[in-house]
Amino acid sequence: MSCLPVFRRHNREEIVDDILHGTLVLLETAGDGLSYAPIQGLDTAASALSSIVKMIIKTRDNDQTAVECAEAVNELAALIKETMQKTDSEVKSVQKLDELKDKAGKLKEPSPFLRCLRSEQNAKILDSIKEGITNARSNFTVQGIVMVELLQIQMVGKIEDVGEAVQRMEQAQRFSQEEELLARRLPHRNEAEYRSAINSTKNGYLQGTRVELLGDLEAWAKAENNVSHPPIFVLTGAAGTGKSTVAYELARRLEANSNLGASFFFVRGDADLSTTKFVFPSIAYQLARSHPTLRSFILDACREHLAHGETQDIDFQLNELIIEPLKRISADHAPITIILDALDECTELALERIPRMLYILMQRSRNIPFPLRILITTRPELQFEDAFMSVKSDGVTKMLRLQDIPRAVVDHDIKLYLDTNLTHLREFGQALPAAAQSKFIDELTRRADGLFIYATTVIRILRGDPNHLLENMDSLLVDTAGAAEDQPDLSELDRLYLVALKHAFPIRSLGFPKTVKAALRDVFGVLALLQDHVSALTIQSLLNIPVADTQSILHRAGAVIFSDPEDKNAPIRPLHASFPQFLIDPDRCTDGDFCVSPSAQHGLHSNMTSCGWTT
Repeated sequence: MSCLPVFRRHNREEIVDDILHGTLVLLETAGDGLSYAPIQGLDTAASALSSIVKMIIKTRDNDQTAVECAEAVNELAALIKETMQKTDSEVKSVQKLDELKDKAGKLKEPSPFLRCLRSEQNAKILDSIKEGITNARSNFTVQGIVMVELLQIQMVGKIEDVGEAVQRMEQAQRFSQEEELLARRLPHRNEAEYRSAINSTKNGYLQGTRVELLGDLEAWAKAENNVSHPPIFVLTGAAGTGKSTVAYELARRLEANSNLGASFFFVRGDADLSTTKFVFPSIAYQLARSHPTLRSFILDACREHLAHGETQDIDFQLNELIIEPLKRISADHAPITIILDALDECTELALERIPRMLYILMQRSRNIPFPLRILITTRPELQFEDAFMSVKSDGVTKMLRLQDIPRAVVDHDIKLYLDTNLTHLREFGQALPAAAQSKFIDELTRRADGLFIYATTVIRILRGDPNHLLENMDSLLVDTAGAAEDQPDLSELDRLYLVALKHAFPIRSLGFPKTVKAALRDVFGVLALLQDHVSALTIQSLLNIPVADTQSILHRAGAVIFSDPEDKNAPIRPLHASFPQFLIDPDRCTDGDFCVSPSAQHGLHSNMTSCGWTT
């Protein structure tokens, strides 16, 4: 049985289940009656066959060998039943069978019998029918042996068919296990997939937003014409414009239609997801797992590739694990999309390698005969754009800058997001009349300045303290208005970050002790300076800050930092990559209580680097 995960249940698999479970019921109810048949060992054969069926149900996979085995078993079971019918023709238990017929009539129509097996509502009736059949057969007497010898000969042939089918299934199972072991040797990372929990903050798409953009992306991904639809689509945009949310939603839609091949979502702060060395092996692994038509080609390539070692240069990884296997696929294969999200979240060392990765990807993706689509999202970094705009990428890439989408369209989506989420806050409707609510949403939309991260941060601030909703709404407008006069160069997002921190840590008004201020700076320093995400327990072991203190800080800062209060080993992550950058820039984070100075954090730096953490 293949260990490669199966995400969808096909109709063919349901049919096989029906055959197997139906056969099992037939054999269990017929077993006792067969002991009276004039064929020696028939009841033993039925018992053995029942065991085979149970084994197949337990170990089968959705492949042709399981189907053949299921059909062979069902034919043999039907023949056993035919034997019973031909040798029991004189049975006179009519009254008992009529009673069973009446019971069967109580089963709800129009559901077929096997569907009823799955219904708890009919379970007791079915049990009663089964018991009745068993009791009736125990009173049967066999009259005559017409065609018994002929039936015996046919049964021997069917038994041989079952044996051969089981043997083929066992061989296929061993082969599939070998395949899985081979694939697992690839240096892949399951957490890179869009479904991973580490990407949960990117799963914030609201129905009705980004309609035209997602429509264009879906049309491109599903198009079968390589000439008018370039294989690579590059989506760029500033921090906070919603690139990752778009990538996540597209991955979800394509997977639902079997068009998603693989996804790799880069994550700053995760050592394995902020480097290029796991990208192509992870994509190859996902392609083999998600598309059976590609599996054998990729696994053959894995076998040859791994003979040279598990960790190899990205040039060999791409060419041997992806390009060469996919070149063997027929040109009429359905389109498959690979999604690479947030290239800009790589480490500085990896960022130097990204242009080369893009170059060989653009150069070699032309050689795939069927429509292979690759979506790439990133900030508009100069080294990336140079690679995309190179002469060699002409006709291979299509670029879309989110800032080129009409502002009215973006504002409409942000306003819809704010309106939908604020409407779900019961306190919001109680705090303001309808006209004031609309005015408040309009003002927040204007301040968002086209950034979805602004809108999502506002919602997190207001949800975090619904008992003081009106005061918090006022602070969002009043504080940022004052800041605009004093600090005209700050962006609206920077001002919002300051509002969130001042609201969470009213240090001056409440007179927080110096120890709390120091702990706050150290926790923020870890978040801003380390390239690896660490846990509250790690912070305690390295900086002597109690777990409870760290978790208290993280709880207060929930509008801008993600953490799991139930798990002290869970990594601490910023909700958006722009927040750590805000903390270490004194021109943006203008409050000294929150700004992190890399030079002032020399103690933190030395402690962390001595323990192997990257800063």
